[in-house]
Amino acid sequence: MPLVLAFVISAHGYGHASRQMEVIRTLLRRHDDARAVVLTAAPAAVFEDYLGREPDLFARVTLVPHRADVGIVQRDGLVMDHDATPRALAAVWPDPEGAEAALALTLAAHRPAVVIADIPPVAFGAAARLGVPSLAIGNFDWAWIYGAYAERAPAFAPWARLCTRWQAQADLAVHLAPGPALTGFGRVVEGGLLARRLLVDPRGIRAELAVPTGHRAVLASFGGFGLVDAGRRIPPLPGITWILAEPMDDLARPDTRFARGIPYLALLAACDAVFTKPGYGIVSEAARQHTRLLYTDRGDFPEYPWLTRWMHEHVPAAHVPSAELGTERGAQALGGALEALFAQEERWPEAFTADLRIAEAVDGLL
Repeated sequence: MPLVLAFVISAHGYGHASRQMEVIRTLLRRHDDARAVVLTAAPAAVFEDYLGREPDLFARVTLVPHRADVGIVQRDGLVMDHDATPRALAAVWPDPEGAEAALALTLAAHRPAVVIADIPPVAFGAAARLGVPSLAIGNFDWAWIYGAYAERAPAFAPWARLCTRWQAQADLAVHLAPGPALTGFGRVVEGGLLARRLLVDPRGIRAELAVPTGHRAVLASFGGFGLVDAGRRIPPLPGITWILAEPMDDLARPDTRFARGIPYLALLAACDAVFTKPGYGIVSEAARQHTRLLYTDRGDFPEYPWLTRWMHEHVPAAHVPSAELGTERGAQALGGALEALFAQEERWPEAFTADLRIAEAVDGLL
């Protein structure tokens, strides 16, 4: 009987899914007899885009559509809805014991040897019901996030307590850098940096997209939420060709290109910079692919200060205020930030070894 590694991945954006793909690759290469069952609400196309580059390995991955958590409700990549989030949590976890039992039943059908979660707390309760060891992976945890919001909005408090109870049932947690300390877990080890490695040669992509000679190619990437009113907030700039891909809209302007059928990570590597909001996935992947980071603030998300501090210490990064985007000063603000970004000397982190440390942790649990 094959070794089954069950992954339960957060529904909040694509970053949790993207970094777990590298863990899946490492574990399946480490265990020839293993297969991965992935419970997630992230689109199957996101996994096909990366893991599909290795068909033999991807054939050992089963994707199960499943929404195990809420995260934070967002209107787009920059705007969060704190009022809607407690209502969404109540809809997903109306009966916490029932939600835990339902997930345990779904997992049991696959007979997992271990449950690996990034980082829906209910997964640890479900694994405990099954008597299966569980591993948490994250650069933050939802008990900490909801606890931070509860200081100003009491509606978050019961959800912070519930997540803390579930997280205490994990056998082990791996903390990724950068991020705040993990909370509520009995045992935590440091993992370091985690990001996907490039599987596709990016050479030729700029020519395929007809980026003019001498232009800077800047990828506009705002995760699984996209960016509302992107045409106004991403203005034409001299010497800049904006690159967009789903779920962003095709702006169909002379200074924009819409990438279809190009693997996302290769697209990121082919660009000179990425315009984004700070999230772990895009920050770590841009750093690994040596792509400069132009970022805008993403609202009241407690993880934000850890990411921005790390960016300014380890990679070429520049900030443009979100309040400037789409205003009369928007083009000037963006242009000035890009000029400052490209004036910075290159500096890049080297040690992306968290996947190996996670694999060792999984082997220890097995």
